[in-house]
Amino acid sequence: MVRKRVRVVGCRVHYLAAPMSFADKSFDDEHRPPGGTVPLAPAEGLLLELVRQTSSAGRALRRLLADEAAAEGLNDAELLVIWLCAGGNSPGVVQGDLAAAIGVSPALMSGTVERLRSRELIARHRSPIDRRRQVWQTTGLGQACLARLRGRLAALSAALEQRMNSSQQRETQMLCQRLASAAEAVGTPELPLAGGSPSRPRDAADAACETTLRQGAAA
Repeated sequence: MVRKRVRVVGCRVHYLAAPMSFADKSFDDEHRPPGGTVPLAPAEGLLLELVRQTSSAGRALRRLLADEAAAEGLNDAELLVIWLCAGGNSPGVVQGDLAAAIGVSPALMSGTVERLRSRELIARHRSPIDRRRQVWQTTGLGQACLARLRGRLAALSAALEQRMNSSQQRETQMLCQRLASAAEAVGTPELPLAGGSPSRPRDAADAACETTLRQGAAA
């Protein structure tokens, strides 16, 4: 590969081929993506690599979870829904919050909760905080399902801990929570209040559902 130098003679432009130095070639090869597209700045590349790596880790973990959930005729998303809706003394989880927590569309979550409802693993109730809203809670059958899977999940957790200890897992969880909060803050437009300070609208039911999801994640 060569670079071109320009020499002007009179009114004519002549292009002279000049050998490329080894340093120039290595720099170009490192920063030029396949296909000849425009290279990214380090910060932009870091962002895309962060998305790729977190997505890859999530898919790998979900595959492991799906293998264990299959013992109860569930997939990974269904198991996560049962677990999130089993948040102790929580008032239940709104369906939209379940979709956001699992990372699926509202339409896919509708099918998921309906399958679990038909198996009587979760049930829908009126929210005790806001009677206009309906929430999902894990039933006794759902709790029994989680109990039967406890041994399998414990074995999976132990196998993972041999390669990544509990401290590292907790640190990763905290970093993922910070990353999710940062991404949501960037992607959510702020609405000005009457006093002029920006904020997102929030009510007691939203706060309770967020608390439920956090309690489930910490269980």
